[in-house]
Amino acid sequence: MVGPYPLHRRRYVKRSPINFPGYASCPVIFFQGLEDTIVPATQPQEMFEALKANGVTTAYLAFEREQHGFRKADTIKRCLSAEFLFYSRIFGFQPADELETINIENLDGRG
Repeated sequence: MVGPYPLHRRRYVKRSPINFPGYASCPVIFFQGLEDTIVPATQPQEMFEALKANGVTTAYLAFEREQHGFRKADTIKRCLSAEFLFYSRIFGFQPADELETINIENLDGRG
């Protein structure tokens, strides 16, 4: 889809959201494995900080001993629960079950 790297490096730079955080305006939640070798842990953290600074509704959860594509059942369960809670806060509905809280930045601004 992008082309072999480094031959198409310019295309990678042009298409990577890390280079254009100011364009994001909708709510975003990030889930990051701290041992990810595909997406370095610094990239979603930087995106989260940029969105937060721009007033976009955002959240960030990092998981130790996880890589690119989560494998541990507890991590997958936590991500699904956090994602559902994030949606509930964005769309303004109350989940039927009690869910573990997450820190959502700029929730009042609704991104």
